[in-house]
Amino acid sequence: MKKLICIIFSVVILTTLCGCKYNPKIRIINTIWNADNTTIPVGDKYVLDFSHPYDQASTDKGIDITIHFNEKWEATNGHD
Repeated sequence: MKKLICIIFSVVILTTLCGCKYNPKIRIINTIWNADNTTIPVGDKYVLDFSHPYDQASTDKGIDITIHFNEKWEATNGHD
């Protein structure tokens, strides 16, 4: 009986862990106050390009930042 409970518990835990999706997002945190924070959802189809993550350009009023993402490669890409 103890073995059956362990098996059921293991299956439930594994099923729960496999069902989780990672949804990346960018958070811009200006201060410790939440009113200044901005969250930009990216979705799970893209990953940050770690070889060239961003560009920064000066403007009249501050800076512009361009963040580079690559399409996430999956095992099924091109094999549908």
